[in-house]
Amino acid sequence: MAETIYVKYNGTRRKEFQIKTAIRLDQGEKTVDKTALCPEGEAHIRSFEEKYRLLSAESGRLTFLEPEIKAGGRTARFPFLTGDTLSKRLGERSPRQPEKRRKTGGSV
Repeated sequence: MAETIYVKYNGTRRKEFQIKTAIRLDQGEKTVDKTALCPEGEAHIRSFEEKYRLLSAESGRLTFLEPEIKAGGRTARFPFLTGDTLSKRLGERSPRQPEKRRKTGGSV
């Protein structure tokens, strides 16, 4: 039986985009489930298949995770990935900004 090891609810969005994200562990394998919190969100979840297909066809260099649609279209399951986030990588490459700028006087 799968064990849920992390859950995040996002109920502050419009109903069609309210989702629950759950990281699950089943027989040593982690997966990520995105589940619509209300019936209005099922179309958003089901749209992941089409978005995957379009993005995969468009991009020759990037790869995307294929969603596995479950629960009658209410849940999309993805493999769990480890590694650096894009935000972290970009932060490492951007020049560091001084924490505090001093006024030098004179006009700018």
